[in-house]
Amino acid sequence: QGEFEHRRVKQFYRRTNKNQAFGGQIAREVRRAEIIHKIQQSQGNGAKPRNKTRKPKRASAACGKRLHVHFEQAEPLPPTQPNRHYHISDEKRFPVRLDDFLYDNEGDPACENFVWELKAHLHRRLPGGETLPPDYMPTVDDIFSVRIENDKLYQHKVFRLNYTTYDMRRDQDSINPRTHPDIMMLAPEGAPHPYLYARVIGIFHVEAYRAGESLDGADDTDMELIHVLWVRWFDLDPRAPGGFKARRLPRLKWAALDDGAFGFVSPDQVLRAAHLMPAFAHGQSDAALPGYSVARHEDDEDTDWKFHYVGM
Repeated sequence: QGEFEHRRVKQFYRRTNKNQAFGGQIAREVRRAEIIHKIQQSQGNGAKPRNKTRKPKRASAACGKRLHVHFEQAEPLPPTQPNRHYHISDEKRFPVRLDDFLYDNEGDPACENFVWELKAHLHRRLPGGETLPPDYMPTVDDIFSVRIENDKLYQHKVFRLNYTTYDMRRDQDSINPRTHPDIMMLAPEGAPHPYLYARVIGIFHVEAYRAGESLDGADDTDMELIHVLWVRWFDLDPRAPGGFKARRLPRLKWAALDDGAFGFVSPDQVLRAAHLMPAFAHGQSDAALPGYSVARHEDDEDTDWKFHYVGM
């Protein structure tokens, strides 16, 4: 105990101006610590919480299963070749069974129709799918023909994206669902804004094939390794003028649940990472996604920032 008290005095010494009168300064620090200790004891043997309104953290069993690799888990990714548009690992280090994922997230709005929408996305990306018109809606037979090997997704921690800067140089973004999740893509022709914005909530690959005949009539059951991004979409807020003419940053809001708030994107479609800033003055809400969802970060389990500004 004497050794610990010696360390405590050293901690107080760091707060002094370290001149010849440091002894009196340490004594004052010790007295302040004793006063604070007595106040804590008089209020119930513990310090007051800093924020009474903060909601308690949920038990881990009730938090669902996020589709991203945790910080403490390693997934080395070799250097990316400059001629590649994107780079995602092909390793199978972090598998997730589809049934387990859906069971753990039952009732989460982000996971409704997860398998159907995933297979509809894969149907378009399997051989022959590029010939389908942009507005083609897959049928039940189309969905049933798409098979995912072992019903498994293989999660990845990060994907790298090479792009060309405004001054014709090559640069690279690193997209991570935990830390840098926002991306931008080209909008369809005629859209009011040139870009689409989304937040990546999962990076994974699947091994898939189309059972029976392929779309071009050939018997094709070859397995395809397909990288997929699971995203939550933003919509442009039409009530807030933005852009160079308005001299204001474009403002985004979360897409409504009944308007395809979640979806799947090919990494080939991504232009680069997006710099989206929460509009703090408008506060937070769960109107766009009621209640808890794995689509949010761990620190924001029940609410979202209502609006975000696009850094240009």
